[in-house]
Amino acid sequence: MQLTKTRRFRGTPFSAALKRAGGAAYTAYNRTLAALRFESLKCDDRHSKKRVPVWKTTCRRRIEMNGSDATGILRVATPGKVDRMLDGRCFCLPVADRIGGMLNGPVPMKFSGCSLRLSKIECAVDRWTEGIAVGAGIYSVVRELDVFPIAIQVPHSEPLMESVFGGRVAGMRFFQFEVSKFVARACLCPFPIGQDRADRKSISMGRRICA
Repeated sequence: MQLTKTRRFRGTPFSAALKRAGGAAYTAYNRTLAALRFESLKCDDRHSKKRVPVWKTTCRRRIEMNGSDATGILRVATPGKVDRMLDGRCFCLPVADRIGGMLNGPVPMKFSGCSLRLSKIECAVDRWTEGIAVGAGIYSVVRELDVFPIAIQVPHSEPLMESVFGGRVAGMRFFQFEVSKFVARACLCPFPIGQDRADRKSISMGRRICA
């Protein structure tokens, strides 16, 4: 089976670098090409265990809900305890459909003010949350952001992140994030998920503001 690249697929700032790195197999995810294999499965597995895998997770598009009652959308969309969300924290909240079926398992990020961001994972979460806002009369603007996440994983992710963003990265706790500078741009550095503190860190980069 051959996957043909067309204009229907969205490019990212890392598309050309993936091609130069030898991306040999791809899949389509949120209309974005995601590399599955480079040298071989065995070589890629060895690399992920001994070095610092840097995963281009830009296919996980970011959705922003902004408005005076942005959290009101999540109150309808999730059974999670939205009112406990604090600024500067990430949360695991399942997104359900109108009959309670599981649609998505994003990790929303709560910003100060009236802004929430979450990942769009293989379903039209942006359309669903926008529909909730319109149907329930909730004032909130839902839009897909032009940002590009990268995941940096074990075994040497923490030293790499500290060398780029400084020692304060080591002090971040589970499900926290903060804005840092990288090449004169603002980047969000979250500690979203992991059984171990050093299991995974991620950064998100955008053309204007990285988030």
